[in-house]
Amino acid sequence: MKTLDALGALFEDVRDGLFGLGRAGGVVLLGSAGAVGAIALWLRMLADSHEEQGVLYRVPELRGFAAFLGLVVAALAFAGIAILLKPRRPRDRALPPIEPKELLDLARSTLRPFYVCVRCQRVWGRTESVGRCPQCDSAADCLEVKTDADLKMVEAALTPDPSPHR
Repeated sequence: MKTLDALGALFEDVRDGLFGLGRAGGVVLLGSAGAVGAIALWLRMLADSHEEQGVLYRVPELRGFAAFLGLVVAALAFAGIAILLKPRRPRDRALPPIEPKELLDLARSTLRPFYVCVRCQRVWGRTESVGRCPQCDSAADCLEVKTDADLKMVEAALTPDPSPHR
């Protein structure tokens, strides 16, 4: 189940990233709909050519998958058009980030469980956040802290790497 939860958070972050791009996100979704639509059309044409040749092997599966991809195309196109017509305004940084040292001190002294957004560098209580940062709306960067191991993970995410990258 953790894998599905992680995929759900990834999906939500991709969705939020596309919505955050504004109209450019709508163009990306419409382009994706076009690409998936081309694949669906190719599968449908392949199924038709197999049927004309009398080869009925896998024709229903090809048509079924083409129909499923058609539904995916409709969903992508609907979302792309919705973003193009009414783009969301990006969230502003209402609260400035806390310095990493101060944030770690605050995290060590805060009653658990709580959340830390490593992107915004803010600590959020359970009433303010439930797995998603209320400021940047990220699910992947909002880490829940229940144990000391969770706190060490936050420390690792906030501590810069001392080795220079070349």
